[in-house]
Amino acid sequence: MDSLIDWVVLAVYEMSQLSDFEGNAKWISERLQIDEDRALNSLDILLKHGLLKKKLDNEFVQTEKSLIIDSQVSNHKIQKLHLDVLGKSMDSLRSNPINMRSHYSIFLPISKNDISAIGEIQKRYISEVAEKFKNNSKPKKKVYCLNTSFFPIYNAKDVR
Repeated sequence: MDSLIDWVVLAVYEMSQLSDFEGNAKWISERLQIDEDRALNSLDILLKHGLLKKKLDNEFVQTEKSLIIDSQVSNHKIQKLHLDVLGKSMDSLRSNPINMRSHYSIFLPISKNDISAIGEIQKRYISEVAEKFKNNSKPKKKVYCLNTSFFPIYNAKDVR
């Protein structure tokens, strides 16, 4: 399962639903700006885990509608994934015009008792957005990353 926790693997999985998807390393590497070996490795991982299937015409199709990451994944792999995603977000802020991206932040005081409730709201929000836009019949041309972060602005141990 840990091999699935990689932004490239997750992106390739979603790219397989694009109307112009070509399941070859060159096509994937050009879009994700990665080397072809990493693109090929990502396809291999998805095939090995049964998440993609190669049809006779060399077309790839998803075998499941959504990939579920379970709680058995190491914390280190999850941290690396989120750090990579935040890096991609920073790249997008610098390189994509504002009409191609969306970044919002809010700072708010909360009670410690509200932390888990906010996490549940985040999960529902992401699920609702995915359901609404991933499963509609419109042709898809790009893969976007929807990321929400919720974290303390300072560490509790810093407060005296």
